[in-house]
Amino acid sequence: MGGEQAAWAAVVLDGSPRDLAKVQWAMGRLHASTSASTSGEGLLAAIGRRRAEFEPQSLSNILWSLAFSDHPLDQLLAEFTREIHRCDPQALSNVAWACARRLLCCAPVMEAISRCAVLKTPQFDVQGLANLVWSFATLKREDGPLFAAVAGQALGAVWRWGPRHLANLAWAFAKAAEFRGPLLAAVAAEALKTVEHFGCQGLANLAWSFAAGGEAAAAAAAPLFARLAAAALGRAKAMQVQNLVNLAWAFAKLLLAKEGFLDSLAAAAVSKRGELTAQHCSSLCWAFGAVSHVNHGLMTQMAARAVCCISESNPQDLSNLLWSCARLAWNSASFCEALAEEAERKAQEFPVQNLAITSWALGVLRLSRPQLFGEETLQRLREERGRLGAQNLASLAQGLGKQLVRDEGIFSFLATEAAECVDAFSNQELAMVLWAFAKAESAGEVGDSFAASVRRRELMPQDLAVLCWCFAHFAEGSPVLDALSWQVLGCCGEFQAQDLANISWAFATRGRENAVMMAAIAARVRKLGDLQVQDLSNLCWAFAKLGLVDEDLFDFLARHVCDVCESQAADLLPQNVSIISWSFARLALLNQKMMELLAERSQRMLGGLDGQGVANLLWSWAVLALRPASGEGCVGLARRAGELVPEMGAQEMSNVAWGLQILQQAELLQCFLRQAAGPFLRLDRSDGAAWAKFANAAAAVADEAEELKAVDRAFRQDFFEPVLRRLRRLADGRDDTEETQVSRLGWRYSLEALASLGIGAEEEWRREARLACRLAQSQWQVPTRASVLAYGKWRLFPCGRTSERCCQQLGHVFSSELASTCVGPADVPPAVAEAARGGQAEAAAVLSLLAELEACEAAEVEGEVKLYLCHTPSVACLRLLCELQQTLPRCALSFAFDDAWSGFCGAPR
Repeated sequence: MGGEQAAWAAVVLDGSPRDLAKVQWAMGRLHASTSASTSGEGLLAAIGRRRAEFEPQSLSNILWSLAFSDHPLDQLLAEFTREIHRCDPQALSNVAWACARRLLCCAPVMEAISRCAVLKTPQFDVQGLANLVWSFATLKREDGPLFAAVAGQALGAVWRWGPRHLANLAWAFAKAAEFRGPLLAAVAAEALKTVEHFGCQGLANLAWSFAAGGEAAAAAAAPLFARLAAAALGRAKAMQVQNLVNLAWAFAKLLLAKEGFLDSLAAAAVSKRGELTAQHCSSLCWAFGAVSHVNHGLMTQMAARAVCCISESNPQDLSNLLWSCARLAWNSASFCEALAEEAERKAQEFPVQNLAITSWALGVLRLSRPQLFGEETLQRLREERGRLGAQNLASLAQGLGKQLVRDEGIFSFLATEAAECVDAFSNQELAMVLWAFAKAESAGEVGDSFAASVRRRELMPQDLAVLCWCFAHFAEGSPVLDALSWQVLGCCGEFQAQDLANISWAFATRGRENAVMMAAIAARVRKLGDLQVQDLSNLCWAFAKLGLVDEDLFDFLARHVCDVCESQAADLLPQNVSIISWSFARLALLNQKMMELLAERSQRMLGGLDGQGVANLLWSWAVLALRPASGEGCVGLARRAGELVPEMGAQEMSNVAWGLQILQQAELLQCFLRQAAGPFLRLDRSDGAAWAKFANAAAAVADEAEELKAVDRAFRQDFFEPVLRRLRRLADGRDDTEETQVSRLGWRYSLEALASLGIGAEEEWRREARLACRLAQSQWQVPTRASVLAYGKWRLFPCGRTSERCCQQLGHVFSSELASTCVGPADVPPAVAEAARGGQAEAAAVLSLLAELEACEAAEVEGEVKLYLCHTPSVACLRLLCELQQTLPRCALSFAFDDAWSGFCGAPR
């Protein structure tokens, strides 16, 4: 055998160049590896030595045969290029095909082939043209003139192109992004006639080509794809996995995949489990996600296979798989966690687009992976500065926001990038970017360009709702909210309950009241049927925070709350119970049935209430005087409050104490105060209102506990004594410049302050004033600036001349409304003017008195002035009394007051 081989080699190697080329071509035809044998090595060596002797056709045959080997082609290609002008079309297509088969993109060779092929296009046969454009597309060579020439030639006789060549032609033009115009229509029409004759790969390639060809291709594809689907279903079991995957991708890309068709393709692919790669699983899952179709059984099988080969997954595979799970809300915990962990390991390999998709998907799936977005990722993003694009920025930002990532560096970078292309964002993208900044508490990164862009846009209702929510979180968001309010008003009838609740919440959070818009929101809400618990809670809170009393709206909301309570809905959370209760109390709206249902519900969820929730409930019960229904409830809430003392702030503790005091729960109040006094003393003392409430509640229990005495000493030192010094200076006519940290001293300490100033009142006068105010108001009201009344009575005359009455008021009820309309003297004392500006009822009485005095023109007067206030006086009121004392030093001043929270002008509430 060895002798025969040597003899054969001698004959062949000594043969003509044409003979050598034929032998090499034959070996290539048999897919024989010429480097695998001694004879093959000798043949290639001979070809290499004698390469200059070969004609172009022979060289093309040799190069074609070497497409199946790893033998170097450089020298042969160089020789071929020198003789390329002598090549016929087949030689050109053979060499192009060989280069593509080896993925060898030698620019000089491909350029030379292109120049010659363009001139000789009419001489190419169908296979030659198909192979030529397939090769250039495979090597990603952009060559407009070549593709235009081939398209022109194909259009003239598209009927000559059989199914295989037609599929290759379509694939090549789509791959090269040249599949458009008349050629697209011609291929679709011809394929429609012969689709049943296409092979499995031809069907897949044809479908892929139209799906990748852009919008024009998609429009032309609909009739063809109906026939393609029927042909593909009949051969699905015989298809290779790659063809099945390409078909699934193409139909999903064009949104033409019906559920049954997609299921059949995926089932056929899954049946070939051993052939499924990570990329296959990724593309199939992507197809399901693109058409929003969930087949749990097939998704589970594909997920299992994807996990098996997850180490082979590239960033595109991982981002596609995560995107599909997020799009389908298919959160298989172990699968998604595995994908997220693999994405973390390969974070540095991710292109920006895949990183953006992954960020979005992880956010939707609630899988926080902050390590994926560390300093190295930020550095890579910086390298892409200016090239990220609006869609990638929006996806990145939204994903980071949903993952609750708080990295200042990455959000600062995103803000800078987004500001540069702010007008390139769609409305939805801009809303999502701003939502992410708000969610990540990076409001400081939002500049004027975002606000200006929002103002210029015509926004859809959903985007409006999101943007309102966002700008409520930004320090400079109020002007934008004011501008958006008119857009909200214009499309109010299109909003759903959640949108209206979020918008209301946003405006209330920033304290921006557009009364017309809020009235329109209330009207729209009343027309909606089903409201979610959170929407009810947000709407109640927003209208209460803005002080907007809409009884029709709150009656409507109360009915829904009652329905929720009676249905035992599980989504009524402790915070909803406390917020709704607080809201009705804040507006002094009592719905007895609803409040009792909420009180009952609160007892079953005591363990879920936080400090603010407990305080809100007790405060609201006290405001609305729910004593009959809340006796047992107070026990549970007081006990829970005691447990939460270490977590409470000053406001929560004071509201609990005040609530128990007003509800006349003396034992519970005493017990809570003993638990809370020590921690309360250790808190910051900047909240004067909370300290006044807590100190008055502590004084009310008459408990000698050392902690409560310490509260009294602390309140006197930091709040009461500074106020008293200020009042004494006013009464003495001295300058009043000392700042105080409290606006009200409360019942106990106001009495003490007045006694110290020598101001009091007889009981008979108190009874007269109480009766007059009760008759004027008819029923108890929550004490507000508008509801607090004053009663005044005076009789003054010039000093020493009691028979000459100067001015007299036999008794009159004054309201806050009168304080703003009452005309006083030209020179009004500062404290009186301050109280009048604040709309305080007692200021109206004093202004009326001073006006009469000015008209009297007496140099000095004496007599008596009696004033009554139906609620505890503010510090401003006490200052007014001191100024009045100083202005009328020879007059007897009497002043009495009640606590409107504890009673109705001396009568029970």
